[in-house]
Amino acid sequence: MKKIILINIAVLIVIGIISELSSYIVLCCKYKKDIIDFIKIETGKDIKIPYIKYQMVKLPSREQLLSNFRPVEKRNPNKKPIILFGCSYTYGFGLNEDETFSRKLADFTDRTVINRGKSGTGIPFMYYQLSDEKVVKELPKDTEYVIFTLISDHFRRLFRYRNFVANAEHTLRYKITEKDGEKILVEDRPIFPFLHSLFTSIVIEENIEKNSAFGDKMDTLFIKLMSESNKLIKKNFPNAKFVVIYFECPTDIPNSYNKEIRLLSKNIEDITVFRVKKEVHQIRNKKYFLSDGCHPTGEAWDKIIPVLSEKLHLNE
Repeated sequence: MKKIILINIAVLIVIGIISELSSYIVLCCKYKKDIIDFIKIETGKDIKIPYIKYQMVKLPSREQLLSNFRPVEKRNPNKKPIILFGCSYTYGFGLNEDETFSRKLADFTDRTVINRGKSGTGIPFMYYQLSDEKVVKELPKDTEYVIFTLISDHFRRLFRYRNFVANAEHTLRYKITEKDGEKILVEDRPIFPFLHSLFTSIVIEENIEKNSAFGDKMDTLFIKLMSESNKLIKKNFPNAKFVVIYFECPTDIPNSYNKEIRLLSKNIEDITVFRVKKEVHQIRNKKYFLSDGCHPTGEAWDKIIPVLSEKLHLNE
């Protein structure tokens, strides 16, 4: 019996090693040129064998994805509600309940605010929720504003093949292809999905946008996801307005991101883009960020919300 157990353990170890090696080979074959180009840009070194950092990730279930949100802030029932989407900025990473965007927005406007933000996510997670009938059914139909807090890191997250939400079964993943001479997006399913569920290739996925070769892909994917989300907003909440709050992280902001932000207004009808640093100059001060130098404090939202409310006429 003991011998059988040891044999089974040995077999599992061998399978694990083969899976790791296979995943490494798959990733290298798929991204080899991009990895080499990226490392060459970053280090100035021309390498022959790319090195991929990876880490184990736990696949979240649908219940995990759609739970543990901040509480709904119920206010004046005669005022139309607001839904917030986004990542840790929207959720309120490092903040108490009374310091979050949703609590302060509800208090300032006397409107009901539903916070659907979740740390580590991005644009695909907003799309994921808006396209889920059960999720939408729980949200108020008479919503007047759908606000998505966009941060610079979301551009990186577009290319993370295995980030928090990209591991979910229903997450939207696209690849660029051409049909009749036109660039289109199609769902990208890996040949060996079980391998991709085991690894996070940080080097190539978190920093891929620094490679100029990905410029067009980023533009196409970013605008496509935002456009599709806008269509779902109009479908699910007929009278709602789509608002994007662009919150630049204080560190590591490539100038190329400004182009993507301009593309929003150019390509999506009836969208409002609120650029925090442009609209609220005080936010340039580092004192409005937590000790990580990235996430906004409650005091930051105190500065932002009055300006945002005036621009959107939220107190009317």
